[in-house]
Amino acid sequence: MTVVYSGGSSYTIIAGRSASITGPYVDPQGTGRMNAGGMEVQGADQGMIGPGSAYVFQDGSHSDLVYHYDDAFDSGDAGCRCGRSPGRRTAGR
Repeated sequence: MTVVYSGGSSYTIIAGRSASITGPYVDPQGTGRMNAGGMEVQGADQGMIGPGSAYVFQDGSHSDLVYHYDDAFDSGDAGCRCGRSPGRRTAGR
């Protein structure tokens, strides 16, 4: 997964797949990440600004996406989400 910046506070978390750790990474349609391909995993929504630093935590057969963001409903303070979409807030200031 990578974080993509598109201006302002518009970050998104993008994923691609590859059979090899060295790539190439592609989206479900086969478009390479180097050619603007990729699947958006999390964008700015529901009061989240600039999600990033994504990590997939696996516990047996259960996987959760963990990432940070700025909370638009809490004066822009930092927050963290862990869980399946839409996730749940687990930390913040």
